[in-house]
Amino acid sequence: MANLVETNRWEAGIYQFETSDPVMGGPNGIDNRPTRELANRTLWLKTELAKAVQSIGNNKTAADNALALKADKALVLTAGNGLSGGGSLQANRTITLGTPGTITAATTNSVQTASHTHAIDKASTTVAGVVKLNDTLASQSQTEALIANAGRLLKNLIDGVSSDSFKLRGEIPANRNLNDLTATAANTGVWVQSANARSTAANNYPAQLAGTLFVLPAVAGGTQVYIPYNNSGIWTRTQTSGSSGWNAWARLGDDKLGNSGNQTLANGVLNIQRNAWEKLRFTNSDGSFWRLETEPVGSNADGARFNLVFTGAGGANEIGRVAFPRVAGGETAAYQSWVQQFVNAQIAASDPQNRTGVDLDTTVTPTFFRQATAAAGLPTTGDYGGLVLGHASDCTQILAEAGRLWVRGNDNNPITGAAGWSVWDRLAREQDVMMLNGNQTVAGVKTFTSAPVMAGLTVNRSDGRTAALGIGGSDTYLMNKTSNKTLQLKDNGSLEYSNDKIMLYSDRSDAVNLNDTAKLATSRAVKTAYDKAVAAENAALQAAPSGAIMYYEGDTAPPGWLKANGAAVSRKTYAKLFAIFGTRYGAGNGTTTFNLPDRRGEFLRGWDDGRGVDAGRALGSAQADAFQGHARNLKRSESNARMHGLNYHQVVAMNSSDMSPAPAVVDQGDNWHTHDYLPHLNYGTPRVAAETRPRNIALLAIIKI
Repeated sequence: MANLVETNRWEAGIYQFETSDPVMGGPNGIDNRPTRELANRTLWLKTELAKAVQSIGNNKTAADNALALKADKALVLTAGNGLSGGGSLQANRTITLGTPGTITAATTNSVQTASHTHAIDKASTTVAGVVKLNDTLASQSQTEALIANAGRLLKNLIDGVSSDSFKLRGEIPANRNLNDLTATAANTGVWVQSANARSTAANNYPAQLAGTLFVLPAVAGGTQVYIPYNNSGIWTRTQTSGSSGWNAWARLGDDKLGNSGNQTLANGVLNIQRNAWEKLRFTNSDGSFWRLETEPVGSNADGARFNLVFTGAGGANEIGRVAFPRVAGGETAAYQSWVQQFVNAQIAASDPQNRTGVDLDTTVTPTFFRQATAAAGLPTTGDYGGLVLGHASDCTQILAEAGRLWVRGNDNNPITGAAGWSVWDRLAREQDVMMLNGNQTVAGVKTFTSAPVMAGLTVNRSDGRTAALGIGGSDTYLMNKTSNKTLQLKDNGSLEYSNDKIMLYSDRSDAVNLNDTAKLATSRAVKTAYDKAVAAENAALQAAPSGAIMYYEGDTAPPGWLKANGAAVSRKTYAKLFAIFGTRYGAGNGTTTFNLPDRRGEFLRGWDDGRGVDAGRALGSAQADAFQGHARNLKRSESNARMHGLNYHQVVAMNSSDMSPAPAVVDQGDNWHTHDYLPHLNYGTPRVAAETRPRNIALLAIIKI
């Protein structure tokens, strides 16, 4: 038995046995066909799967290599100048070209953070580029171009002018009247006036300015054009007949409204023809504006109306409007005050309850009424509203005016006039009386006459604390019930705190030596005393001459003095001292400073100055300590009458009178020999130091500046 032969191909379908198929084996037998087709499919799938596995391995290697080259997602892409966008690689990022800036004559080739601009050439006679337009014919600009309308005006001026018209005629004579420069062959051309002073109205110049005059031929006589030197305008006029037939000068453009500056429309009408609501706009610097709207009247218009509308910047939103109603049929639009006055007059004329001028003493019929002017029976003059209650034999009248009420009554039977009416009583309002409860502000003067009030007025708080305002035998007082202390306004004008006098401003005194315990010294008095003390101290300090040396108990020099410590000081600042002793105690830095004397730790001695007691000393020189020399003669006799020489030894300090024995006698011959001799002296407790000094006290040496 053999295996099926497998072919590496994909079978589109698997054969299905039919009932009519014969039983047949072998390589091509019908019984093996479905199995063979399945085997072919299996082989094909195995082959393709092997290819896929190999491809996956290759792709994985490529993916690993690519992954190794992949940028970190934390990496941030930053858009350079002129670009926008970017960001980290955690998401898709787009970098776009920034919106270019507007190109103007001033822009340059530059890149900004998120934009860029370009330079553009400025037009000249050799370079094409951007150019500024100018509508002034007299402009002298070398970089601006004339607008078409100005060119048209210029063309109108020169159309038909012969070449003779542009001949240079030179300076206009000083006294030449422009009326005389008619359009003759000798006058046509270009004239120059170089002096403002000669451009007079008497000589018919349009402006008192130097300038250029064009005399041009014309059909009816001639034309003159004058252009002042300062570009203030262009004037023209024409001649009809002879030198006296010149029309008035007219400046070009005066018959038109400009687009800037203050302008006056003289004796004319500004007619705006526009078949739309908005006719006029008034724009603010922030772009907001008011607009004047009028009804575009047409066949379907609902009448003549106009509005004033305020609109925000850019015209995007309407802030508010003043709308006027339709004007038709003889209607009148009036101010509110006029309308109110008109309405009041109409009401007064038609009001049956108007009692103006009526005597209230005889008004007894129950009614409401108005009283517009003064009349008999009113409590005061003014405009009132009123109410009558009752009847002819028992009547009450109430008047109301500006929040105030008056009332009166009469019970006569009958009521026929002023007799029987009670006095008008004004009813008290809340603000006119003292309320028993609630908060209230009391105005005006209130006088309390009952005895309990005179004894004291007590104010209570909800927490039980009280204060009392009262009048005592010689004072008016305010008492704090908690501390039982009083603030007293005495009848004699003084102020006391629980009988302790309070010093007032009037108790002050500017006197320095005032001996009065009832007065307080003012700051002026204290300052005066202080100033006197300081002045006395300064006078004492200033009494010494410059260069004087004194001793001072303080550790710092007082004002006007310096420490005598050898310090280097300014020659300029202390010129007086420098003039006295100069560089005697040191030259300082040799130029701007000098040294003060150093008197620290020194005893002073008067300068000898030629006396001879301390001869040879220079003023200010120092001298070391010394002990004056002295001699002692000692004799010693013996029976053999020998002569002895003695060596006297100085004793510096000894604590006892016991002396050491003298050394042995030195024999120097038959008659002479020498002994060392120690005097037998008694000393106290020794005070040994490196100098000879008296008892002393250390003070600060100072020198007067």
